[in-house]
Amino acid sequence: MTSDYTPQELMVAVASREIHDGDLVFVGMRLPILAYAVARNAHAPNARGLFEVGLMRDQPAQGFLGTMGDPPNVAGALWATRMSNVMALMAQGSVDLGFI
Repeated sequence: MTSDYTPQELMVAVASREIHDGDLVFVGMRLPILAYAVARNAHAPNARGLFEVGLMRDQPAQGFLGTMGDPPNVAGALWATRMSNVMALMAQGSVDLGFI
């Protein structure tokens, strides 16, 4: 059986389906960023992204993100804090799911 998609494309599609509307999602670099953007645009418009660098967003960044700390991700962020606060939210169980 052949497929018309790459393993990376499949990973983005499957990960995006795990994100539900209203979820607080820990978003890792590269493919997780794409999965978050796909979910927001396809079926979870109220999902919020929590990035390891200490940023929380309720909208995908407007520019290309090579890393989580790139200027397009910082611009328009709901919250900018320290990485330790992000890890504390995860330890408290306040984050619904995460992709590294």
